[in-house]
Amino acid sequence: MRRRHSRILISLAMAFLMVTMSFASAVLMPSLTNSEVNAAGYGVTSVYGQNRYGTSLEIADALKDELGISKFDAVVIARGDSYPDALSGGYLAQKYNAPLIIVDNRNSTDVLEYVRFNLKPGGTVFLLGGYYAISSSLEMSFRAITPDVMRLNGQTRYDTNLSILKESFSTGSDLLICSGENFPDALSASGAGRPIMLVGKSLTSEQESYIRDHSGEIRRIYIIGGTAAVNSTVESQISKYRIPTRIYGNNRYGTSVAIANMFYPTATEVTFASGTNFPDGLCGGVFSAKTNAPLLLTSQDSGFITSYQYVINHAAIRHATVFGGPVVVSNDATGLNANTGSKKLGLLNVGSDTYCTNSEGNLFQRAFFTVGGNRYFASRSGAIVKDTAFSVDGEYYGADVDGKLVQNGWAKTGNLTYYFKDYHITEESLSAKDVLDDSGRTLSAAYKWSRDLKDYEFTNGHTYRWGAAYFARFGFNRQEGNDYVKAATFYYMAKTLGYDARLMYGTVGDERTDHAWVDILEDGIYYTYDLTLSPGWRLSYMNDYASYSRYNYPRNVMQVEDLTQAAN
Repeated sequence: MRRRHSRILISLAMAFLMVTMSFASAVLMPSLTNSEVNAAGYGVTSVYGQNRYGTSLEIADALKDELGISKFDAVVIARGDSYPDALSGGYLAQKYNAPLIIVDNRNSTDVLEYVRFNLKPGGTVFLLGGYYAISSSLEMSFRAITPDVMRLNGQTRYDTNLSILKESFSTGSDLLICSGENFPDALSASGAGRPIMLVGKSLTSEQESYIRDHSGEIRRIYIIGGTAAVNSTVESQISKYRIPTRIYGNNRYGTSVAIANMFYPTATEVTFASGTNFPDGLCGGVFSAKTNAPLLLTSQDSGFITSYQYVINHAAIRHATVFGGPVVVSNDATGLNANTGSKKLGLLNVGSDTYCTNSEGNLFQRAFFTVGGNRYFASRSGAIVKDTAFSVDGEYYGADVDGKLVQNGWAKTGNLTYYFKDYHITEESLSAKDVLDDSGRTLSAAYKWSRDLKDYEFTNGHTYRWGAAYFARFGFNRQEGNDYVKAATFYYMAKTLGYDARLMYGTVGDERTDHAWVDILEDGIYYTYDLTLSPGWRLSYMNDYASYSRYNYPRNVMQVEDLTQAAN
């Protein structure tokens, strides 16, 4: 038994986020967190079946409910594995208050059963396409249901389209010119409630003749999409008879919204279909037109943003229908408060990406912003930068795995660990990374680099209270130093590599002289790394206190980092 379409109520902010997947896969609804929007009690209907053919029948049922009828006067049948015929037939179906149903020649039982029980006696079945699209045997099966079966077809998709156009066009209608070489623009246009002419690189002679002969009957001609979709040659051919208006956006999603703005400026409902594949949305255009709702394209990636902005900026919209399913709403959505009638800053989670809008519903792009006390940075695409270090105008920052910018202290971003102060990666931390990039990202390479720094003794005296950062900067910049400098540079590189390191200060040896070294915790044991102890570096590399106590390393000395990082 087919699953019936279901109605659920969720907040307005969720409507734009429906993403239909091809075939039987799910509709993904990204989550919206920390946001309030401009309407309460916003309704969303998900219409879907077990696959594209099941979804087609569910949309037919939804249309029947919307029209308030028990049976149809006509049905329109098109192949389901290709889009041109079905998209051409949308206006035909609308004219006859008929569903557009897609079929598979090899598995048509459900469709035949649906037509048998939902078409009025003597009703009309329109078959779109030739016998390869809809077989003669399937045609005979429909004729067993009703004698009124009409096939509309031609030698090419453009000929079939013209045959459908001749059957459906009414005087005073607009004409939409769409690319027949790709589906997105025609899919969006199918919800506009107007006849569609599919075109290639130029008009065929038959198409040009049709426009010429009907120029007095056509109210307006609109070209859907930019010149990459419908080129200037086609525009010039049309202009000989009527001056067309071009409707387009930056991409398929922008064009989808441009169509909505042109034909549905005061929409109170909206519908959604996938912008990356056609099956679930093929049959939705009829429903969209009959409910006076634009058909917006959306996707799992940044494509959803354009349609989201349309919804958030149209306060009159109160309901959405999504073609495809099932709908998945994240737990984040349960925190929405739709009763205040306000729009607030909101994070939008889409797959692994996160975006953010400002109080006007516009996307942050290449900008810093704060939500819930956390600071973020949006890239040019609008996606929040996550789990990496990055630079903006010469300053370096780091984001954690959730995209929150690190404010202070050590934090891992990406594959390395950095030290942050007031959201910036400090100079010495960047220098540690640069040295590791040059010498090799291993602890032994870092140790050798620091050990081999040229010896330098401070003549004006020095104290550990100058700080780890001071000694590290000195060593990285001048590539010379004493035991404090060598220990500090190694400490920064060890921390950058992710080791649990401590920069230590104490007195060692029989003479109890001041000294600095690094402790690193591995497998529950602290090992000492002394950069100036011995000419043979292995004698002072990774020694534990118990086995190497000759130099009398104190077990409980102060950690330089704890005393000095605040003054960095």
